[in-house]
Amino acid sequence: MGLAACGGGGGGGDGDTGGGGSFNSSSAATITDENAAEMSVGAAEGTKKSINSSVAPLGVVVSDREAVGALLEASADALREQASGPTLPMAITQDLSAQVCTGGGTYVFQSDDIGTQSANPSGSGTATYSNCNFDGTVIDGTALFEWADNFNHIDYTYDMTVSYGGQTYDVAGTMSCDFSASGGGCTYSENYVAGGRSYRVENIQVSGNNSSGYTVSARVVNSVYGYVDISATGITICANGNIGSGTVSVTDSSGNVVLTITFPDCDTMVATFDGVTQTAPQ
Repeated sequence: MGLAACGGGGGGGDGDTGGGGSFNSSSAATITDENAAEMSVGAAEGTKKSINSSVAPLGVVVSDREAVGALLEASADALREQASGPTLPMAITQDLSAQVCTGGGTYVFQSDDIGTQSANPSGSGTATYSNCNFDGTVIDGTALFEWADNFNHIDYTYDMTVSYGGQTYDVAGTMSCDFSASGGGCTYSENYVAGGRSYRVENIQVSGNNSSGYTVSARVVNSVYGYVDISATGITICANGNIGSGTVSVTDSSGNVVLTITFPDCDTMVATFDGVTQTAPQ
């Protein structure tokens, strides 16, 4: 097992292009001597990505998923309001900039297929954001989506550039929203690149804070090997955006924790697999 630097993250200039490729979220990965180093890098970066995109900005880290999620939820609300009339055309183009881009810029919705003019139409479309300033976060890019049940259920696939606090981030992922019941909301997954490999992090749950340490659980999907489940405790984020402390435990297809990663300082990670320990820069 030979570790290389993580090389991921969400910030400008750090090598994260937002991810790509296809992902098999139904096939569990088996960690071996041959892929342990790669999976270590992906799991460490997935932990950081989960925290960075689930909480308020920490240092130079922007809460990219939170910003995009809020934007898409605002977009969904605008679309649902627009579609609340008794009938809908088969295809529509709507400029909803005033409702969504509160600080300027444009947001245009173009439906590919509005579905039938029924009480609960379904369809698909594209949202295009151009210099759209949503509560101080400027977003450019597109969101492809499908909806059902009169916009009460919306699935997004987004690829956007997010600018916040002088930093620019490339953000790509998926979001599924269900507004049909009281207390409904959205769930997210995100794509990222670590060590030259495409990953997706999903089923994200984060608790705690940067003082006491974050607790994280998530599923990290490698575009080649499949998924592993990660459980992290005592995670803190440094001013440089790296992890400064804590432990990440990785469970593979065996159902057991087979890989552990620790962070002795803000620049180093230590991975242990099958009794072998390797140290590498983050």
